[in-house]
Amino acid sequence: MTSLANKPSLFLVFLIVAVLATSLLAFALARKNRDLKFRLEAIEQALIREQTKDSLAVGEIVGNITLFDARGARHDLTFPAKRPVLLLLISTHCPYCDETIPVWQRIFRETQATTSATLDILCVQADARKSEDLKQLEPPLMPHWPQSPNTTWLSRIPISPGALLIDESGVVRKTWFGVPSDRDQQQIASAILGAR
Repeated sequence: MTSLANKPSLFLVFLIVAVLATSLLAFALARKNRDLKFRLEAIEQALIREQTKDSLAVGEIVGNITLFDARGARHDLTFPAKRPVLLLLISTHCPYCDETIPVWQRIFRETQATTSATLDILCVQADARKSEDLKQLEPPLMPHWPQSPNTTWLSRIPISPGALLIDESGVVRKTWFGVPSDRDQQQIASAILGAR
């Protein structure tokens, strides 16, 4: 007769099997979650491509536009310009813009773009029609509203938030649409640093 001390208890076997099964399930769910995340990102990128297929493209030349600040002062964005322009586009009732604004602010702090003399940062709230409609933001994101946005190239920027890097001659060099991914943030920071 063998003693019970030499036999693994049934409960211990059950625990080991349960831990192994739970571990396998957790691994399978984590892998499925990663796959779903990649699929959702691919779908999001496809939707952005679809929405932006007729939008202002890299290599196109933009024309002059007239903007107004919160005080109602007129600002003409004209090309050729003295330096490149990073144009940031936001909308009034846009939760993605509200999510993106702090990201842009952090990028500007990290690149010290707020004091850059080699790059103009211009924030445009395209759906605003008067100074009172503008969001209250911290520098350098001082929003402007456009005069007649539907008759300018601004109407070809279909997604807010959006960012355009425009060189001194008015050529669009890079575009970013939607909430900036980590890669987009690195590219925006590189664009700012590269303009110096």
